[in-house]
Amino acid sequence: MSFDSRALVTAALIVTSLLALAGMASGPEIKTAVTGKTIHGNMDSTGPYAEHYTADGVVHGKDYKAKWSVEGDKMCWTYEGSPKHCWTSKSPAIRFVG
Repeated sequence: MSFDSRALVTAALIVTSLLALAGMASGPEIKTAVTGKTIHGNMDSTGPYAEHYTADGVVHGKDYKAKWSVEGDKMCWTYEGSPKHCWTSKSPAIRFVG
């Protein structure tokens, strides 16, 4: 491995480590974590839910559909009748099944 290759690998490891220390998920990590998975959660206002996230950007809930996307390092949702909301992910606070 040449010096330039080692420097690039070292830089990549440092950046990855810093992101891990910051606890922030990257866009590709978010996509990998949710694509093809069913996410279970609990909303204070409506109770438990399960949503399946397809690769084409559709969220399938029990009796609804929505759109999902990743923009930069944020996950975004657009539910019918609501504006798009985007959030960063600091830690896996949801359980992935799939």
